Amino acid sequence: YMTIRGKYELIVGIESASRWQLQAIDELTDNKFEVSVRGDSYVACFRDLWWLCEVSLFSASSHECSLRTASFADAFTLTGADLAACVDKCPRCAILMYEYAIEYLAEAAIFLDEHGCPELAPSALPRRITDRLQARGEQMAPKSIARLMSPKPHPQRVADFVSEVMRNSGASPCDDLEGLQHVFGELHPEMGIYCSLKLGKERKQAVTAMLSMAWLVRGDYERFTACQHDDQLTHELWDALQRFVAWVGLTDEIAHAGFVFLALRGIGKSKAFLSAMQHGEQTPEDVVLTLMSSFPLTVPSSSVLTEGGRSLVQKVLVLHRTHNLAQFLQGEIVPGQLAALQEAIHEEGWEAFRLYLLCCVCILCGLGGTETQQGSSFMNQSNGEVLMAGIDVLQRLQTASACGVYWAYIAARAQRVSLPCTSLDELALARLLCLTRSTERDIALLQAGWSGLDRGARETLVEYLTADGIGALAFVFIFLPDYLANAIRNPVVGLRRALLVLVELIESLWSDGSTLQQEPAVLPVNLKDLAEFTASVVSTSVFTAIPEHSGFLQRAGRLDFVVSPKHKHHMPLKTWTDDPAHELTALARKIDRRVGQLTQQVDRVGAGCNAWAI
Repeated sequence: YMTIRGKYELIVGIESASRWQLQAIDELTDNKFEVSVRGDSYVACFRDLWWLCEVSLFSASSHECSLRTASFADAFTLTGADLAACVDKCPRCAILMYEYAIEYLAEAAIFLDEHGCPELAPSALPRRITDRLQARGEQMAPKSIARLMSPKPHPQRVADFVSEVMRNSGASPCDDLEGLQHVFGELHPEMGIYCSLKLGKERKQAVTAMLSMAWLVRGDYERFTACQHDDQLTHELWDALQRFVAWVGLTDEIAHAGFVFLALRGIGKSKAFLSAMQHGEQTPEDVVLTLMSSFPLTVPSSSVLTEGGRSLVQKVLVLHRTHNLAQFLQGEIVPGQLAALQEAIHEEGWEAFRLYLLCCVCILCGLGGTETQQGSSFMNQSNGEVLMAGIDVLQRLQTASACGVYWAYIAARAQRVSLPCTSLDELALARLLCLTRSTERDIALLQAGWSGLDRGARETLVEYLTADGIGALAFVFIFLPDYLANAIRNPVVGLRRALLVLVELIESLWSDGSTLQQEPAVLPVNLKDLAEFTASVVSTSVFTAIPEHSGFLQRAGRLDFVVSPKHKHHMPLKTWTDDPAHELTALARKIDRRVGQLTQQVDRVGAGCNAWAI
């Protein structure tokens, strides 16, 4: 099976052309094709580059037209053995391919009977089949979900569990894993929904998060730090966590809602559930909200809540959909997103916000749950200090502005490693400190990478890193911390080169007029593809050529940065030279951007001189 990108010619013999073929050829004379007569044949030439594939994957029909490449740029091949290996471990993929093939052949047969020309079948045919299969899947999805059930928890057992945690009395079920997973049926190791969906990692993290919440509420320092052999959480920081728990103001009802949220949240990460949801419901939080309202037997712990507790869980899910604490702690988000959180808090209430913060803390405590559930391995002293710096400022959202809270956190992180924050340049470097997950021992490397940039590159980064997303557009690069961390770990990349490539991406986005007119003022840009490429590349020249071999794809509410498949083939190459045409294009673009920067500087100087003269 082969797919080729290039310019094509469709050739039909004049004498043998059927009426339908002549009509189709006549309709091709638009701005995408050029139709001419060459010898004894009609030749329809594609004006633009197209991706076309050999139809014989599904069809055994004989061809009445000739399709040939006038030129080609890229090719993708897939052997039958490789295709089988791809779908071998995914029965659903094999079923989808089979269903698509059956539908396609049925439609193609009808078209062939009517028109006798399979080559000129409607281009909308694949989309029509795909939409039909998707609609069929959506109709069957509710029935499939309804069949997934967890053991229903006993109301009295749940009430006793919450009471014992809150009053720190007796041997609580939270003292052992076996007791917890029988209180909340979703966590059952054999019959729970996590087991049915094969969400083993998410289940372990949910259990550890719930245990951590119980230890925090009970003040059980020994159990919380049982697995922390290095960099153990100090008693001083534990006392700060205890003051935070007291600030939340837990009651039995609120604590019960928190445990249920932690028990259900991981279920929303199921790819099966995400694909089964209707259009627009594409976040894990939306999945859980839908399960609670439409499929209560799938998440029975929600049905044991009081009316107020159930409402509280729904409000916390909405807040968690709006704001990601981990992204805030890494400096990944912008003040505009904190402003959106403030608006959501006004809608959902401060009680829900306080519980939301506690649940977020417990989620972070549970990140090491895949390794051990005998304590919180993640929430050690280093991670705890970063967490409390963020929690301290977020508690001020009720009275302070979003920008004030945001930059107070960035400044607090900088203060911990003795970095000044008295200018925009210093604030930008402080935010980069968060994005690179730098500690005090990494400061020299961070400053070396920053000072190694030319003035124009630093100005671009300062403008990006200090944009607030409130008064003007700000880009939020998702997976940027992963990209920078992978670059620092990869000896052929390093921080300076990673920042230079980031500068080119930022300037490319700025040069796109349609991007600058985006609403709202915060535009997410997914860099997952770039982060993965950076982790694996083994040649500096291959890495630095990324801007010339990549592009942005528009998705629902965001942009995805995608490295071209052809360039990904160069990842394992230790030596590689780019096409001279690409190198010239890249050089011309850099010169153009540099001229633009100089023009802006001249304009600013001119404006300052005019103001002084006035």
